[in-house]
Amino acid sequence: MLTPEQLRSRLIDSKLASAETLQGCTASELDEIELTLNRVLPNVYKDVMSILGHRAGQFMSDIDFVFPQLLLLRERAEAAMKQYNSALPENTFVFATRYGEQFFFFYLDNNQDPAVFRWYDDAPEKFTRVSNSFSEFIEAQLVEQESTMQD
Repeated sequence: MLTPEQLRSRLIDSKLASAETLQGCTASELDEIELTLNRVLPNVYKDVMSILGHRAGQFMSDIDFVFPQLLLLRERAEAAMKQYNSALPENTFVFATRYGEQFFFFYLDNNQDPAVFRWYDDAPEKFTRVSNSFSEFIEAQLVEQESTMQD
């Protein structure tokens, strides 16, 4: 699991971001998310968002995940899923969307590094586990994009 400092360094070293293009959420903004959810967010999620919660350079540039827009993601996911008679479990947090056709979420079950699931409109009847932990999800995104930058 990357520390926030390691994540920042890798983003900058790989040229996916610069110090100027990284802007994290403040503690009060993270508190606002928790108040909106009426749930406590996993520590690893808060650590990542403290580095890139507002801006992340080119990292995950095809995914909507930034604050405050992320507060609307569950509503968007539910609207998309409703078209397919699908629904999110109540105790989940939608943390990202890709093009409005894919939504990424984790369960809010006190796990500090929860598994990540995806709903995709190509297979609307199921949720697919895409990583065993949120930190693994971020690492996979980082590795994939670092390799793209080297090509």
